[in-house]
Amino acid sequence: MTPLGASWHYALIAGASLWVAAGTQGHADQAPSHATGETGSRPAVVAPTQHAAAPSEAWLADDHAPTWSPDGTRVAFVSDRDEPGNRDIYTAYTEGSAPVRVTTDASVDHQPAWSPDGRRIAFVSNRDGSYDWEIYVVDADGGTPNNVTRHERGDQRPAWSPDGKRIAFESNRAGHADVYVVDADGGEATRLTRDGADDLRPQWSPDGESIAFTRGDIFVMDADGSGARNVTSTPGYHADVAWSPDGRSIAFMSLTATPGNWDVGVVAVDGGPARRLTKDGGRDSRPVWSPDGGQIAFASDRSGSPELFVMDADSGAPTRIAAQPLSADPFAWSPDGGRIAFASGTYGARRILVVDADGGGLRALLSEDRDALSTVAAPK
Repeated sequence: MTPLGASWHYALIAGASLWVAAGTQGHADQAPSHATGETGSRPAVVAPTQHAAAPSEAWLADDHAPTWSPDGTRVAFVSDRDEPGNRDIYTAYTEGSAPVRVTTDASVDHQPAWSPDGRRIAFVSNRDGSYDWEIYVVDADGGTPNNVTRHERGDQRPAWSPDGKRIAFESNRAGHADVYVVDADGGEATRLTRDGADDLRPQWSPDGESIAFTRGDIFVMDADGSGARNVTSTPGYHADVAWSPDGRSIAFMSLTATPGNWDVGVVAVDGGPARRLTKDGGRDSRPVWSPDGGQIAFASDRSGSPELFVMDADSGAPTRIAAQPLSADPFAWSPDGGRIAFASGTYGARRILVVDADGGGLRALLSEDRDALSTVAAPK
């Protein structure tokens, strides 16, 4: 079987970049690819595991991939805290509570995504006994998950439509990665892209009328798959799609002519040159807009190891808001824009941390992890 994304293509384009510089400039387990810059690598295909023995007191849980509920009261995440090595979906209230185990299968469950109404969580699992991934939906409080894609061919990256009726995802069921969409209750999936390249990481526009995805460049198409167009014309390899809340712009990561140098840029969906927001010599990636559209959070190793930064969406002026090692997993703004949840630590021993958007109030999501923050370097 060909792994999803195995036929990625990229080019390092020599010569001048076509970036339009922003005003003020400041100086990404699953390690990001130094060639393509694609962050959060696809998990290896694994067979469902047997239930492990109950963890001992010395067992350190691996909590990662946090995502906020739409009402901001809970965070869903992935953890093996109840069975070492067996990853399931959990939730926890942000104001303090014991984590709730939402899925309990002996397989690997990951990539949680809340439905817009906060009542369900989509996730990816190989629980049906196959050696590949399918997309499931479960009630946010737990229950029996529903397999909504039912195809043994690498279905990943579920993304809910804004109305909660459909789920877009990437799949290599045609031999390479394409974008598909399926009803949130399950059924026959509709293939939206057929170009022969790898089309990755679909993301709905805020109004649900369009879907953006990566194909070495950033593309936008109508929600029915028609009208796909390239919205980035700068040299390099572009990834990490993130719509602005108003749906007018897309932030992305770009690997340009300098190997290993990733920057964050913004491009208007309706056309025009991209603006380069970061110009540091390190790797800046994984941009995520704040809910009000005024700021962009991103990962950067400019200080030596990956950490969490926030910058102004217009000027690009960055501020490091958490001097904690940032894992290669997704991080997320709270719906009110006041906080960011992220995973910190090394693979196998990560914790979920929450920090105020201005860099203050760093704390652990779970009370059991608070002792781990006894020594914290101040942001600068």
